[in-house]
Amino acid sequence: MGDTAEGKNIAHQVKKMNMDGVRYVRDRFNVPVSDADIEKLPYITFPEGSEEHTYLHAQRQKLHGYLPSRQPNFTEKLELPTLEDFGALLEEQNKEISTTIAFVRALNVMLKNKSIKDRLVPIIADEARTFGMEGLFRQIGIYSPNGQQYTPQDREQVAYYKEDEKGQICRKASTSWAQVLPGWPLRPLTAPTTCR
Repeated sequence: MGDTAEGKNIAHQVKKMNMDGVRYVRDRFNVPVSDADIEKLPYITFPEGSEEHTYLHAQRQKLHGYLPSRQPNFTEKLELPTLEDFGALLEEQNKEISTTIAFVRALNVMLKNKSIKDRLVPIIADEARTFGMEGLFRQIGIYSPNGQQYTPQDREQVAYYKEDEKGQICRKASTSWAQVLPGWPLRPLTAPTTCR
């Protein structure tokens, strides 16, 4: 995002990128778009047989195809949370709460359930802090195959940005919340694979 928001903890609040920012991203990542076409923001495709095309398709083959698949039968009985576990959410609230706050509270109930907590992989956009989800950073960690490789900007806060090899959160940068939310409920057999 260039000077607009790159490397800053405000990227999720930036709604637009000017053309200088677009050119910066193009130049930095060697995106094959000419100066004449850059303002049209063309869709980028890689030629068949190119290194990029080959790599992307090889990754899909490692994941056994282009569409997710599930086992037809469960092999283990799960003790799901009871309705009583969600009691505080089902009672009348003293004040209105947003659906996001209700979601985070419901997720916390599920993360306390020993039978399913390790199967939950929240997929969270950059807006996690904005939506009050930063408590999850410390509670279950953000998955990073190499662990914490730097000192987070917010290290002095209780709910700092904690990356961990055993973290459960898959963080998706600059993604619309509506695109991220549907993916959270079930953890596949090898959850970290889905975060790489």
